[in-house]
Amino acid sequence: LRAYRIRSANHQSRRGRLDTLNEQLADLDGRLEEERQALEGAEAALNALLAELGVDSVEACRERTEQAGAWREARDAQERLEQELARLLNGESLESLAERAAQAEPPAELPAESAQELRDRRAQVAAEIEAKRQEAYTLQLALAEQTAGTRTLNEIEEDRAAAARRVDALEAEMEAASYAASLIEEVARDRHARIAPQLARRASERLGAITGGVYNELLISRDLRVSVRIPQTDQLNTGAENWLSKGTVDQIYFALRLAMIETLSDSGERIPMLLDDPFANYDDQRLNHAMELLTRLGEGSQVILFTCRDDVVEAGESFGVSVMRL
Repeated sequence: LRAYRIRSANHQSRRGRLDTLNEQLADLDGRLEEERQALEGAEAALNALLAELGVDSVEACRERTEQAGAWREARDAQERLEQELARLLNGESLESLAERAAQAEPPAELPAESAQELRDRRAQVAAEIEAKRQEAYTLQLALAEQTAGTRTLNEIEEDRAAAARRVDALEAEMEAASYAASLIEEVARDRHARIAPQLARRASERLGAITGGVYNELLISRDLRVSVRIPQTDQLNTGAENWLSKGTVDQIYFALRLAMIETLSDSGERIPMLLDDPFANYDDQRLNHAMELLTRLGEGSQVILFTCRDDVVEAGESFGVSVMRL
């Protein structure tokens, strides 16, 4: 009995640790879900930024950035050329320089193009330069508007990598917790298997008393499956619901409940029992046998039975049970 008490206390301690691990596992699941949601939020922010930039991928955005860099280099080159032209003109305009060239004596060999054609070509080049300036200015404004107030791609990539590392860590913790829970569950099953023979012996005695000796043997497997010996075939069959009447099935589980109460009460602490009309499918003889067992159990433990049947009340009164009518 002392060893059983020690084992029972250890079992309760392990069950408490199991509950703690289950709570930790649920907390890990919640944290994992939060990290996944944060990762999805980062991905959504990245997709929104790409949509604002008018691209559909990070590679396209990088290509657009490279194009913008090339445009800035072209603009800087243009500014350098304009500064060099201003230095060469030394304060003069192209128009004044053209007038001076027109007044100067023509060279020995004139160009193939006429002066008007050269002026037209120069005007065309100047118009193209102005158009490029306007296009560059428009692109600069659009780029400034799109990138204002947004994070850089490097920052988003760093956040995404950190979230991925966090998800991996949480998945490792969850896997470890699941493994620990499986070990604890296996220990709990072994614990139940140790008390199964004692439960089966007591339940068999109570079932024999209820059924008047018709059914005298119950077995409980390691996974707590109940088998009953059928007197007609002398074989142990599982799945009593498929072989026996509903009343007999009710009596089997009633005997198991009585055996469980008695086993738990072996430690000295009496366990109360609360029943709600358990004898709906009993005949008179088995009802009297069951009431006798409850009466004996009630000598050491509190038993409260609710019923709406007069025959159950009469059976209880025949054994001196206190009856309260509501």
